[in-house]
Amino acid sequence: MKNGAKASAYKRLAKKLAPETNCAFLIKLATADQCGRNPQKGNPLSVVPHDSLDAFYEMVEELGVLYAPEPGILMGADLLDSVKPGPGLGNLLERAYKIQIEEGITDKEILKSRVLKKEQE
Repeated sequence: MKNGAKASAYKRLAKKLAPETNCAFLIKLATADQCGRNPQKGNPLSVVPHDSLDAFYEMVEELGVLYAPEPGILMGADLLDSVKPGPGLGNLLERAYKIQIEEGITDKEILKSRVLKKEQE
């Protein structure tokens, strides 16, 4: 948050956390961590600082990645007319997902043409 992370960074984080956990749980964990860092030792915290966590929550909720990563819009079946099944297809789908996340592409046909164009280069 402090470094001005872009939407793609939050989406990559959600992908890295899945399937074991999600951003909602990360917020709970960070809250517990903040509560455990009381400079007054045994005294209860009167106010838990939530500014950055609130902003993080708003961002991941707005991006739709609070509970799960953004789903890929391009599937293997979408590429079978141009690419044979196999490891190459899987690599192409991984590349497509990265482009989708980094550039915010939401149109399947645009993403497909981008990935296939890069494949031919």
